[in-house]
Amino acid sequence: MRVGVMLGGCAAAAALLVGSAACSAGGSTTSGPTLGATALGPPLTTTTQIAEWLREKTGECAQAEQRTMEQFAEFLGPLRTKLYAPYVAEWATCKVGPYERLGLVVFHRDRLAEFQKSWQAARASGEVGDDPDFGFGNGFALSGTLGLESLGLHHLRCSPAAGSASTANSAREADGAPTTDGGSTANSGSATGGTSTAESGTEDGGGHTLPAEAPGCVYIQPPGHHH
Repeated sequence: MRVGVMLGGCAAAAALLVGSAACSAGGSTTSGPTLGATALGPPLTTTTQIAEWLREKTGECAQAEQRTMEQFAEFLGPLRTKLYAPYVAEWATCKVGPYERLGLVVFHRDRLAEFQKSWQAARASGEVGDDPDFGFGNGFALSGTLGLESLGLHHLRCSPAAGSASTANSAREADGAPTTDGGSTANSGSATGGTSTAESGTEDGGGHTLPAEAPGCVYIQPPGHHH
């Protein structure tokens, strides 16, 4: 009889252990690593939020001016507008540091992978010779180099598909590099203070690297700005 009780007790204990393991496996809240733009810090989903963040970080951007997509084309030039504009939800400008018009750009979050794949295709075809030249955060970006140099934003690197060839910088030169207003030299003729081809084409140099939304794309944060 005692043996039966012992066996029954063991069976019950085993059942409890199995049940506990099953609950643990089925009810676990442990998730994998955060990937894509969601790993780049707090989400900023409006230009008003970006402006507030800039004021906290720099003491500048006193007043952000909402802009139209027609003005976006004037700001960037035709080629870069074609690559960016379909994925932009809203944008504004304000004065920060050397930039009379720093671009504050909010992306459609559900189209980030599409944006990155589009840029990959443009590089593969030779339509553009380098990577996006904005500094990227969680769902938003800043034009020029301020966000990359001082605010901890990330480069976006999107390599063309394996085996494809891109025309080195020819399309970029035709469209113009960014200027001190965060726009394009195609509009003003000045390249001082903007993102040069050399700057946007450098390796991460030990910076913080995270997978982006599209395969073959990564976010790279310059050294010294880790979250």
